[in-house]
Amino acid sequence: MTDRVPASSVRTLLFSDVEGSTSLLERTGDRYADLIGRHRIIVRQAIVQHGGVEHGTEGDSFFISFDSPSAALASAVQMQRGLHAEPWPHGCEVRVRMGVHVGEVSAHAEGPVGLAIHHAARVAAAAHGGQLIVSEDVRRLGSALPPDVGLKPLGDHRLRDMGTVAIFQVTHLDLPSEFPPLRAMPSSRSNLPRIAEPLVGQDAMIDGLVDALAQATLLTLTGTGGVGKTRLAVELARRVSEQFEDGVWLIELAAATEPAAVMANVFSTLSIPPQPEMSLRESMLDWMRKRTMVLVVDNCEHVVEEAAELVVAIMDSCPAVRLVATSREPLGVSGERVHRVASLGLEHAAELFVERMMAADQTVTIDARDRDVVLDICRRLDGIPLAIQLAAARTRSMSLVDVLDRLGDRFRLLRGGARGARDRHQTLQATVTWSYLLLSADEQLTFDRLSVFAGGFDLAAAEYVCAGDGIDQLDVAELLHALVDKSMVLSERTGSATRFRLLETLRQYGEDRLDQTQSLARMRDRHLHWYVGSARKAAAFVLTSRHADGNRMFEIDWDNIRAAQSWAVVSRQFDIAVDVVSSCFHYSVNHVRSEHCEWVDRLLIDLPAGDSNATNLLGQSAYWRANVLGEDARAHELARRGIQLAFSPDHSDTLRCWASLSGANIVTAAGSDASESSFSGLCAAIEKLEAPDRHWESMLDLVDACLWGHDELIDVWFPRLLAMAQRVESPSLDIYVHLMAGHIELLDVPDAESSMRHYLEALDISREIGDVRGMGNALRAVAMATCVLGDPTALARSVEALDHLFHLRFWQKAYQTLDDVAYALAASGHLGDAAVVVGFMQHEVPNGGGIETDLGFRAWVMQQIQELPARDAMLQRGAAMTRDEIAMFVLHESAARLAV
Repeated sequence: MTDRVPASSVRTLLFSDVEGSTSLLERTGDRYADLIGRHRIIVRQAIVQHGGVEHGTEGDSFFISFDSPSAALASAVQMQRGLHAEPWPHGCEVRVRMGVHVGEVSAHAEGPVGLAIHHAARVAAAAHGGQLIVSEDVRRLGSALPPDVGLKPLGDHRLRDMGTVAIFQVTHLDLPSEFPPLRAMPSSRSNLPRIAEPLVGQDAMIDGLVDALAQATLLTLTGTGGVGKTRLAVELARRVSEQFEDGVWLIELAAATEPAAVMANVFSTLSIPPQPEMSLRESMLDWMRKRTMVLVVDNCEHVVEEAAELVVAIMDSCPAVRLVATSREPLGVSGERVHRVASLGLEHAAELFVERMMAADQTVTIDARDRDVVLDICRRLDGIPLAIQLAAARTRSMSLVDVLDRLGDRFRLLRGGARGARDRHQTLQATVTWSYLLLSADEQLTFDRLSVFAGGFDLAAAEYVCAGDGIDQLDVAELLHALVDKSMVLSERTGSATRFRLLETLRQYGEDRLDQTQSLARMRDRHLHWYVGSARKAAAFVLTSRHADGNRMFEIDWDNIRAAQSWAVVSRQFDIAVDVVSSCFHYSVNHVRSEHCEWVDRLLIDLPAGDSNATNLLGQSAYWRANVLGEDARAHELARRGIQLAFSPDHSDTLRCWASLSGANIVTAAGSDASESSFSGLCAAIEKLEAPDRHWESMLDLVDACLWGHDELIDVWFPRLLAMAQRVESPSLDIYVHLMAGHIELLDVPDAESSMRHYLEALDISREIGDVRGMGNALRAVAMATCVLGDPTALARSVEALDHLFHLRFWQKAYQTLDDVAYALAASGHLGDAAVVVGFMQHEVPNGGGIETDLGFRAWVMQQIQELPARDAMLQRGAAMTRDEIAMFVLHESAARLAV
């Protein structure tokens, strides 16, 4: 083999590395050299057979290049097949991660050089042992795949020095197909909007803001509405995104109609799981404390006190988080660095005007005389970007001179006094008023009514809310599109769907107009009735084969649903408020939107005494506490209260209350009088249901309760659940049917292989539909089954499951997974770490609580560590830890040792 390449050429580059080589050396001792030697023979045979060039071998890694992607893939697949088929000694398998990238390299005396080499190494580093992955460039340039080889998309990931890259896993029937998530950051660690319009005239300002953010924890951009604060903040976050491992996030407060929505927006944007026995603020800070990220907190002025409290809490507790706030005024907190966003200079303002004018009408041409008029218009508009865009939109129906004349008249009327910040605000107000007065009466009325929407909306919603009292429903579409043409409303097209929204400055203007005409409450009622109907429709889809449609409806309309729910409570329309939260229940739980629990709790406080909705709400709150927050004692308290207030013990509203009481847990033991009574109550309520398919989650609860104390009834209830699943055709239900089937296979005479097939199917479905809670259940089940099977991936699977569950604060399943972790650690020879974990579990959950208890996991670990010299000290160390500390121990300290 030669290490020479042409002077400059495009090569396909392959890097490989043995996973856990240090740990392998510790386990094998003198046999290590023989194992690595066999690994090298397999790799080099494939290199020679496919014309590869070996450039370097350091220890257990290879750097190879090939003439084409096809040759590289054929060689790499042969390597992995050979390594996988090799009869390694038990516990001494050599598992190699491989990555392939293509790019230009140059010859050098010491070997090839080029940025592509570093990129290929980054791709390989993201893989797991036994896994072969390739970059998008390899997929794109590979003219043909080798026989029986496929490419499985793994999504976009951010790799250091490469930015966002699409990664694909190479598949073959002889190779494993299931691996943990890549060792790279998904590109989705940002929600910054994609803004098509260029940032005009502010590059120097952005450079200064980058420097300012490097020196300040909180950078607040202030200025009048419409001056471009949000646009600058988003661009700033985009420029620094690669410096922050956990991404950059936009927290939009424009739709926060009440103070409580500030925290709710943070939780929903970042998918922060609430923690039991912690306030929302404490849960947020705990989640952020060790993360490195930028938060852009946008439009703070109408909730400035709450926004200030939020950023102070983050600044005090989260040293690696940087904050960028936008507000018409400073937040006034210690450590805040304020940057006042100035209006555009005259030349840049004119550039923006022309750019927006040509976007409105591409046939426009500008001569020298026109340019003078544009400069005069921009001078009168004080360089405010929003005002400029509104005026530029008018050139579709007016000449430049007409625009200038009307601006002059309007501003002479409305402006006065010294020029300054207040005057700039008057300029914007005047521009909005001028644009508003140029609308027809019907356009004005439609614009005002659109201001009740929080976030985006579609045409059907606009027609329902805006029609009536002078506006024909058939005319709303034309009026809406006229408002888009005049830049009073923004339209956004995604695929075949078009949605609309108002800039916050314009929305507030329209809302003020509604308030002045005393029609705001009436329009909010119409908005409420539309979105309660939308929530009902989405809820009906979520539990069926149309789950994707339902989830998408909730996702895009969540801001409006939140605003509708808030108005229903404020206006004391409690039946409708209950309707909204009940419709949102399943979506919120499956996607861990914890603000839903806050809605329920607020309703329980405001609900009049004796209201018939109490049992329903208490059941929802109990379910959250038992199944998401892990607060079993509180869940039991709420559930018992719900039963006491029910119309009858077998009413459908009692289902979630009985379910929270009937299973075995830290409060109620299996077989106890309380458990037996609750189980009977759940059975009676289910039997009385007129439409049981709409309550399939309660049937799941019943089968689960059978597993924990009535296994003799599984043959009665599980077939009914299977028949229900065939009728309903809901992927969400299918997840739990497979989980239940897998659990049943572990009863009596365990059949772990059959269980594993069910668990993997549940995991695939949950990933496909984005059910994060279902995924947590499935990951834990897969981890448990790998332990029973003695699978070498047991530890990796257990750690992956714990990572997901810890992120959700799904403590019920996290505890069970810690028993899996302890078992897998002990089975792989890491007895000290296993002792720490089991020490925690004996102290925190002495009686266990999962199938792991019946399988004897903890007892087996105790036997393995019996002779461990530091056994007592390790057990005591675990017993002294909090649950957060034990999770961090496994995910960071223990995992770091295993990866070496």
